[in-house]
Amino acid sequence: MPPRLVKDLMVAQARGETKSSATGDLDMMRVSQLRQLAHDKGLSVDGSREMLIASIEDNGEEGGEAES
Repeated sequence: MPPRLVKDLMVAQARGETKSSATGDLDMMRVSQLRQLAHDKGLSVDGSREMLIASIEDNGEEGGEAES
């Protein structure tokens, strides 16, 4: 592999980790993991990946403030 490519990949990964957000983490999860997380939060586990992520995000924003 060219050294520049390795450096670019490392920089991109480092930027992704520093910008890590709930959405980024959810995008990396499998559907089964998303369903388990939704179930744990008392949300519907039916629907597509996008619907699960949206539901978890909506609940996370509201639920995070209420739990604090």
